Amino acid sequence: MYDEVSSPDFDELVREHALLVKRIAHHLRGRLPDSVQLDDLIQAGMIGLIEAARKYDG
Repeated sequence: MYDEVSSPDFDELVREHALLVKRIAHHLRGRLPDSVQLDDLIQAGMIGLIEAARKYDG
């Protein structure tokens, strides 16, 4: 499912936006039940970021 992608643009794109994923996860954490863990939100966000970076055609 996850093919290896190793281009400088891909890596840079993910690194540039990883902090944004963490900030959004922290923001959402305050609005969700206690059963939702911060690490799970960050993981889901990073998966979404990686999928979006793969599809990005810029």
